Amino acid sequence: MAKKKKGVSKKETAVPVRRKKEPFKKVTELGIGGIVDSVKNEFFNRFPEVMKLASEPRININESDKKFTVFAAVAGMDKEDLDVEINEDSLRISGEQRKDDTLSSDNWLKMERQYGGFSRAFTLPSPIEPEKASARCERGELIVELPKKSAPTRKKIDITGK
Repeated sequence: MAKKKKGVSKKETAVPVRRKKEPFKKVTELGIGGIVDSVKNEFFNRFPEVMKLASEPRININESDKKFTVFAAVAGMDKEDLDVEINEDSLRISGEQRKDDTLSSDNWLKMERQYGGFSRAFTLPSPIEPEKASARCERGELIVELPKKSAPTRKKIDITGK
């Protein structure tokens, strides 16, 4: 009688061995200081991107049947510090938030406001009539009204002659 060989037979297939998950492997490799450094580096690598967003005015765009209305939070800015440019399907709002130089910088307990230039551009989902657009500032908000271009109409033309 022949002896059976130990191991995997021809009919059986080997099942891969599952490794234990090691959720704290990175902590043990880097140590707590290494993890803190890693998070700090990630934050400061993205810091300029985050700060740019913080200094741009928040924008809301409303669409009705006849127009788009754009609301931009521009508290503390004068209309002379803002520019609005439009064409048939896009809008650009730019400006500069200026720091008040008359206030002494030695006395601040906290300073969170952002200063500097910004530019926001948007493509609109349908054409507008730039010559009928208007903009105004009210209570720290820039309001831009952009009438939509009316749908092209068809007109039948009478043919004259023989």
